[in-house]
Amino acid sequence: MSNRLQNPAVCITLMLASSMPLTSTAFSPCADAYAQAVTEFRAANYALAEHYLTEAIAMDDQADSAGETPYLPYAFLAAARYERGDLAGSKSALQEAERQGIAQTTESGRALLSAYGPRITTASSPTEALSSPIVLGYGEHIALSELESELLRSRVLKRCALSETLSDNLLPWYFHYLLGLEYRDAGDQERALEAFQLSASLEASSGRKKRLYGMWFVDYLPYFEIAAANANLGRWDEAERALKTSRKEGELKPGTAEWEQFLEIRSAIEANRRGA
Repeated sequence: MSNRLQNPAVCITLMLASSMPLTSTAFSPCADAYAQAVTEFRAANYALAEHYLTEAIAMDDQADSAGETPYLPYAFLAAARYERGDLAGSKSALQEAERQGIAQTTESGRALLSAYGPRITTASSPTEALSSPIVLGYGEHIALSELESELLRSRVLKRCALSETLSDNLLPWYFHYLLGLEYRDAGDQERALEAFQLSASLEASSGRKKRLYGMWFVDYLPYFEIAAANANLGRWDEAERALKTSRKEGELKPGTAEWEQFLEIRSAIEANRRGA
């Protein structure tokens, strides 16, 4: 099944506490880099995760468990490097995480070290690392922290050249749709679903290469995304209704990028019906 219906091939769906580094809700370049690193890690984009973790460490290399959520850059860096087959780098980062000792005191840190520590210390070759997928999950849905959610929202507002002072009911449909895509890719299906539903309520007409503003176009497929999010959440009746609407609106046709996933969702709905 595709990545939208399941976690990536090597899945890390971490506890809520693993998402942000700061002890307050104030934004900072370090917090932004760390949040982006966690998002990329969850999406199995390990090279990007390593890049953002390196940026965060350059600004603050001390792990911290104080405040609402822990800052565990070296634990994540060890895991990201392991997934890329960089054994020497992963061992070095793991040693630093263990030296600082903070990761062992947090639930999310212990989960990371428990999943990756033994493999990092015993793997003897990059090939062995890359061929040993790790699944550490709590289902197909991640609940992002409020702070991480705000970072995603702020990024989409900037991309759309919209003011952060606008309330949700004054924001255009395309903002909500793009925000939904961000939530979807980060694994927060509940927030993604809410964003897609709001977008569809503001702009019911879907379409390929739909104009947002200026010369910016996007494939606007809200009903398909609503179906996929509901499927990820195990809400099969809702997923089936959304799929029917999607087909009625002409969103899905053989040969399109979403067609294979449509077939997977439909198969999952049928399998759930048989098992009910």
